[in-house]
Amino acid sequence: MKGSEVTQVVVFKLSDEIYAIDIFDVREIVEEKKITKIPNVPEYIDGILDLRGEITTVVNLKKLLNIPEKDGRTKGKIIVIDADKDVGTVGFIVDTVLSVTEVESIEPLSAIASTSAISLDESYIKGIIKGKERLIILLDVDAILKKVSK
Repeated sequence: MKGSEVTQVVVFKLSDEIYAIDIFDVREIVEEKKITKIPNVPEYIDGILDLRGEITTVVNLKKLLNIPEKDGRTKGKIIVIDADKDVGTVGFIVDTVLSVTEVESIEPLSAIASTSAISLDESYIKGIIKGKERLIILLDVDAILKKVSK
């Protein structure tokens, strides 16, 4: 999306990097709670939790995106997403939620990839937001939910 259309995004931190997701994908943001581990699930699924009587699958975005864990990790936040009826409610563990921000322009990753010498995996990336101080990666929630529901 480019142009004057304004989108609100939730901006958050994973290790030292800044990411965002569209506010319309977010139901709520809660403190990280006790997660029940489940055997034989993919590594990026940390487990499940009871969120006011609703069982919620918890996805560790760092593991899914291959982001190294920093030493001394403390409890973070869980961004709760309402997925479709087959997937249910999903929570994304993040280190810190920084803000809800309005953005006017999102650069497609293909535009950046064409000017870069590196090969980029666009699997979970919707685009790049030019922040005041740094670039922010806009994640594709639908693509992440498809991966989780496999």
